[in-house]
Amino acid sequence: MSLITIIGRGHGGTRAISHTLIASNVFMGEPLNRSGDLLPPQAMYDACRVLARHVEWKGGLEWDFSALHTMPIPQEFTDLIHEYLKKVLAAKDERKGWKIPETTLVFPWIVRSLAGQLRTLGCEHVETEQVAILSQPVGKREIAAILKILNRAGEDSEFLARMAESPEEALREYPELTEEEKEAILDGDIQKIESWVGKLDERKATWLWCRLSQEKW
Repeated sequence: MSLITIIGRGHGGTRAISHTLIASNVFMGEPLNRSGDLLPPQAMYDACRVLARHVEWKGGLEWDFSALHTMPIPQEFTDLIHEYLKKVLAAKDERKGWKIPETTLVFPWIVRSLAGQLRTLGCEHVETEQVAILSQPVGKREIAAILKILNRAGEDSEFLARMAESPEEALREYPELTEEEKEAILDGDIQKIESWVGKLDERKATWLWCRLSQEKW
């Protein structure tokens, strides 16, 4: 099942993408306005206000969004997003999504809060000692290494900083990884990694969310 969202500023062409998806039989929620925005929008507006409490103004035009990438997501935000998307999330369509400009404002938390709900996986909270139960094409040794890296990044702020600054260099400590596995970690490819090791909890997913949100990536 594919869940699609369109981000971008208002009048930036998002309407054309939404209309194209609708014409391609993608369910974009209901009701919609003429711009293809999912209505009613109030819950999304309120979710933006919840997120805004955790963005620090540094003065002038400088803002610090860094806390959004690692802090626990407030349940209030999650509830509001689920309220706004209730018809989309409940739909049985193979391809579905939504569009509203405010999604751009809360995108770091949208990615984090919805990712685990978009697919069904066989294992949850997989630990290194549980590798034996997995029947995946990735070997046990490699799975253990992936979990070790993700655990370390979630617990060791110095290692996380090294990964953010020079991930290729940091991963040289793990020669057992294949090029495909390294690439998945470097790209923050949560879907592929979870297909190998099972659903990740928030601590193990710390590096992946950081990677996805890095502006320089």
